[in-house]
Amino acid sequence: MLPESQILGGAADRVPPAQRINIKRKFRFSGHTHKSDRVADRRERIGQRREILAGDSYVTLLGPLWRRCIVFLGCLILVAGCASTAPEESDPWAEGGDDGFAEASDNDPLETPNRFMFAFNEALDVVIFQPAAATYRFLLPSFMRDMVQSFTRNLRTPVTLANDLFQGDLDRAETTMARFMLNTVVGVGGLFDVAADSGHPYHSEDFGQTLATYGAGEGFYLVLPILGPSSLRDGGGSLVDSFLDPLTYVAPQEFLLGRRVAEGIDTRSRNIETIEEIKRDSIDFYARVRSLYRQRREAEINNGAPQDGQIPGLSQLTPANEEAWND
Repeated sequence: MLPESQILGGAADRVPPAQRINIKRKFRFSGHTHKSDRVADRRERIGQRREILAGDSYVTLLGPLWRRCIVFLGCLILVAGCASTAPEESDPWAEGGDDGFAEASDNDPLETPNRFMFAFNEALDVVIFQPAAATYRFLLPSFMRDMVQSFTRNLRTPVTLANDLFQGDLDRAETTMARFMLNTVVGVGGLFDVAADSGHPYHSEDFGQTLATYGAGEGFYLVLPILGPSSLRDGGGSLVDSFLDPLTYVAPQEFLLGRRVAEGIDTRSRNIETIEEIKRDSIDFYARVRSLYRQRREAEINNGAPQDGQIPGLSQLTPANEEAWND
């Protein structure tokens, strides 16, 4: 603050004390303040801003949200790290049985990220898929679940027919066409599988199987988010199948997503006990699912039925691979 003589000039001795105080106040608020006063005002403004920001919901939630994300990622990394540790005992399912499906180490060069993704899918299954499948099976009677399965299978018929033709299998293509006509017309749009009772059993084909019939190897093993076990050949084949599906071009995205969800929940509901049993009996659940996936795909490529007890991966929701595991 400036001295009183500089503020009032030579009239300082003629101004009453009360007026001197008012003049000093006016002079202070006009901007001529002391450095300490300016620092105090700045601190007060900073405090007010902090109080305003503290009242916003996104600021108050940002800290806990980031902490939860970090804890969740840390748990996933811990699970993946534990899963990648070699078990002390050998799992005959993981090593391959008498069927000649021995696992070659170079078929899974991405084992570490695959195990991480497998742990992520398993966590989603525990939190979302398995409870949803159990609720679905509890609420819907068996005949309604069969209607859902028959309807989603009928929607996929064009993809199966295209791959039958690509493989040059005219007999199975004829069966596929007959099933589509009977179930669409007589089966009320595919809600009822009347073709199976007429001597036309269900089968499914995908472009991964088509590539395999022409000698394409499976490539390295992959675990895809949500979709589960796959391979380089089968993953690329799934992409081609999406282009072969006419609904990709005419149906809204909401319908396509709903179809996928219905297929996945229905498939998961038919394997609740089987998956729990295999998980309970496995020393290395990841390695066992990998072995079962390869055995099942080999059986599908050869148009043969999988052996008893072989199921798809925990989170595998691709409809082309479900026919042998649902009945």
